[in-house]
Amino acid sequence: MATSDPVQRERDHLQLYTHFAEIAQRNPAALKAMIEADVSYAAIGPSQYQRLMQGEEARISRIVRVTGADGEDARADWPYPLRLSGQRALAAGWYRVHGRVRLDPHTRDEEGLPMTRIQPDHDGVLACTQPGCAERANALTMTRDRIGDPEWTPERAQQVIAGAPSSSRGVP
Repeated sequence: MATSDPVQRERDHLQLYTHFAEIAQRNPAALKAMIEADVSYAAIGPSQYQRLMQGEEARISRIVRVTGADGEDARADWPYPLRLSGQRALAAGWYRVHGRVRLDPHTRDEEGLPMTRIQPDHDGVLACTQPGCAERANALTMTRDRIGDPEWTPERAQQVIAGAPSSSRGVP
C-alpha cells in the first residue's frame, strides 16, 4: 500500500532496493526470474492456464523476443509462440511486456496449441538492449520498475530521509 508520507515512502523504496540487491548477491538467476510473472500450469488440479483454456484472461509480465509481424500484431517466438496485439510496428528484438493474456481458440501455434495473445498495457512494452533483457536484472532497475519512477536513486531517497525532521526519521 502506497503511503502519502514521502519519508516513509522513501524508506519503503530503500527497503525494496536492499531486498533486490541481496537477492542479486545470493542468486542472480532468481533476480532475473522476478522480472516475469507468467500464468501457472499444473497437470493436476486448477491452474491459471486451465482458466485461460476456458476463455478467461490473466495479467502477465514477460520477456519476449519479437521476430516480425502477423497482420496487426507483433509475432514473438520466445519464450513460446505468441502474438502482441496491435503491436505490428515493433522491430525485431527483445522486450519486456506487461498486459493481459488470453488464448485464441481460433488460431493455433506450431505445436497445435491455442495461440497466446497478449494485449499490452498502455505503457506495457519496453524495448531491451540485451538478449533476454539481461540489463533489467539489477537491483536499481527492478526497484525503478516496481515503484514506477525511472529516475529514483537510493542516494536521493537517503537525502529525503536525512532532510526530514527528526520525528519523521524515527529519531526521538
